[in-house]
Amino acid sequence: MPCRLTLHYQDAPSQQFFLFEGRHYQLGRDAQSDIQINAASVSREHALCYAEKGNWNLVDQGSLNGCLVAGQRQQKIAIRAPLKVLVGDILCLFEPISHQGIVHYEQALSWRQAQQPDISMLTQTSDIEDLLQLVREHLMHMLGCDRAAVIYLDEQQQLEQCVGYPAWLAKDSFSGSKTVIKRVAESGQALVLANLQTDQDLAARASVLRANIQAVLCYPVPVNRQVRAVLYADSNMAQRCFSEADVALCEALAEQLGIALSLQALDHALLQIGSSLQMNHCF
Repeated sequence: MPCRLTLHYQDAPSQQFFLFEGRHYQLGRDAQSDIQINAASVSREHALCYAEKGNWNLVDQGSLNGCLVAGQRQQKIAIRAPLKVLVGDILCLFEPISHQGIVHYEQALSWRQAQQPDISMLTQTSDIEDLLQLVREHLMHMLGCDRAAVIYLDEQQQLEQCVGYPAWLAKDSFSGSKTVIKRVAESGQALVLANLQTDQDLAARASVLRANIQAVLCYPVPVNRQVRAVLYADSNMAQRCFSEADVALCEALAEQLGIALSLQALDHALLQIGSSLQMNHCF
């Protein structure tokens, strides 16, 4: 039986790997490792994972920080059922999975990718609220998280319009993390955190404490080189698995939304020019 391995990083998207019987997998920080774990707490050649007589095993190779189960360091770990192991300080979830389970996973991933809206659908939507609502619906389908929203920013990168679950998206009582949104708007870079408690600034924020936000994904939507919207999702579940696949889906969706918003801005500018020319002609 194969084994699914999920690496839960604190400040980066999670990664998933499928391990198959018949070979040994080297886990470590070294770039040549079969499963590279990019963390300083992980040794270059940290552990070896392999199947033996139908059962999976994880063997520590004399690493500095070890492999821990329930806080106890172990040299050899038998994986008979889903098991959480700390490799260094990275939470690794090992799950024996059937071949049929892998097929189902790949089918689910293909379905999520198919939820991407057609770019023509977005560009034909002229009303900004309708456009944001359409993108938000696709975002919810793709991520399947607790809360998801499309947030439109004004020219000063302040919240101008929020589309999503109404109980928390009122402009004046927004209960997501405005600090996360501000960071993404200013940097133009996506932010993915599996545990906000690792970020001292965010962990102390009133909005994070009030809504018990544990994990967050925020992706910028640039329009004419300025971030004018973000795709935002958060969860109150610790170690929420926002994966590389989630980030890739958000990237594609943000690109499409950016094109649609750019075309709207162009149409608005052309209308203003047309009105100005008409007024000048009258005089």
